Amino acid sequence: MSKILITGASGFVGSWLVKEALSRDLDVYAGIRASSSKALLTDPKINFSIIDFEDDAVLAKLLKEEQFDYIIHNAGVTRAQNDSDYFRVNVDYTLKLARMAQEQIEGQLKKFIFISSIEAYGSADDTPDQVVNNSIAPSPRTTYGQSKLRAERALAQVEGLPLIILRPTAVFGPGERDLFAFWQTVKKYKITPVVGNKTIKYTFVYVKDLVRVVIDAALSDISGRSYFVSDGRIHKMQDYLSNIAASLKIKPFGFTIPYVALDTAVIVTGIIDKLTGKKSLLNAEQIAKAKAQNWDCDISDLVRDFAYQSKYSLEEAVEETTQWYLQEGWL
Repeated sequence: MSKILITGASGFVGSWLVKEALSRDLDVYAGIRASSSKALLTDPKINFSIIDFEDDAVLAKLLKEEQFDYIIHNAGVTRAQNDSDYFRVNVDYTLKLARMAQEQIEGQLKKFIFISSIEAYGSADDTPDQVVNNSIAPSPRTTYGQSKLRAERALAQVEGLPLIILRPTAVFGPGERDLFAFWQTVKKYKITPVVGNKTIKYTFVYVKDLVRVVIDAALSDISGRSYFVSDGRIHKMQDYLSNIAASLKIKPFGFTIPYVALDTAVIVTGIIDKLTGKKSLLNAEQIAKAKAQNWDCDISDLVRDFAYQSKYSLEEAVEETTQWYLQEGWL
């Protein structure tokens, strides 16, 4: 049975990667921190590996002893109070894992999958064909995106690494906590607020579709390529929120929040940031991201190489997610 290490396994995407890998009869090692919750990792077939990227000896020992066939590096930070944390975790730790894997795994590592983000390339606003693809010059709008792009470029320099990079767009599904705020807002206030412009082109991917193609990529003979991942459709935020409201059987009041309101809020948080030395979640670069008008991305390579196709409509995915939130008592 082939061994696979999945880092960041206790989180939202990581836990679903573990489930998908188990369904493919792989010997799954869930890479977690000592303090990580195992609430989403309940299958008795899971092997747990405590990973501390600051402890080189322990990391090297794990890789040497287990001799993994596949590694999916999903661990990282999407929010940090200091810019240096993005680069330390998303770049330095990523490169360390790849280099150690090459050094410690005596047989041929079959695949190293890096879960990046569309934010590494930025939006499609200023692209020639109004779509994000591998031919454009990356232009990340956030420090997070910059860190993911730097990690991609660092990994590409690791000689002999059988690398595949996957850049999902906004991921949602059971267990997700960031976009869950939309569900909370709709349920509590019965509103569907849209920021800035109702015509913004958004792209999403349901977590079950994402993890399926990630494992497909890991088990394939392909390497040295990178892909964007979405459900292959363009969505308006109002449609997304309306689906959430419908799944909750709520008739909401819809309205638009003008950009000027966010700009004003950022002035306030900017002052607070200077005083505290920390970065607020509502900051200038997040506003720049919110003002992007087009997040369309090209998934044709993904379709060609892995016969990828989303198995869920937006309505089905939202409904399934809502039911999970309700059953787990999140709503």
